[in-house]
This record gives sequence, C-alpha cells and structure tokens, in this order.
Amino acid sequence: MKSISVGKARSGFTKLLDQTAKSNKPIRIIGPRNEAVLMSAALYRGIQETLYLLSIPSMRESILAGLKTPISKNKNNLYAGRKEMRGIRSDKNLIRKMHTGSIAVRKRQGHL
Repeated sequence: MKSISVGKARSGFTKLLDQTAKSNKPIRIIGPRNEAVLMSAALYRGIQETLYLLSIPSMRESILAGLKTPISKNKNNLYAGRKEMRGIRSDKNLIRKMHTGSIAVRKRQGHL
C-alpha cells in the first residue's frame, strides 16, 4: 500500500481522491499522531458487502464450498445467468429495490 504524509495529502487532496478512485487501491496517510487509510467508495462498498455476506453462516459455507469445487466441474455453468445479470445491472429501479430489501433484511436480522 502506498503511504504519504498528511501534509502531502492535504496539499494535493483532490488529485489524491482522483488517483484513489481511478486505481481502486487504498493509500495510507501518515500523520504525526495517527494514520488513516483513504480508499475509493467502490472499494469500501465492496469490503462492506464482503463482510456482510461472510457474516451470514450459510453464505460463508456456500462460498467455501464453491472455492473447493474444481473449475472443471463448473465449466458448463461459469457464464450461466450472465445475460440476466446484465439486465439487472442496467435496471436502476430494480437495483434500488434490491438494496432497500437488503437493508430491511439486515435490520430484521439485527445487523443494522
């Protein structure tokens, strides 16, 4: 991970934001008393989603089982549903509904 001083970060913050968003790599900012990490919103959302999915015991088991399954057993199914996923990504209202539903489920499960 790239590290910079808080002074350099302060003087070129806009450029630093652009660089972080473009590269999707975190940057460590070191100050005299503390340090922090600057990351793109996309990276942060990805980390949060991963943590959430791993907090669901059945999801964790499913992911681990998938990692243990040889690709040769899945070669016919690798792109199954790809066309449907493209359609979902382009439908902003559906994505909004899914996100809202996800929040409601997490609240019911006590995660929020």
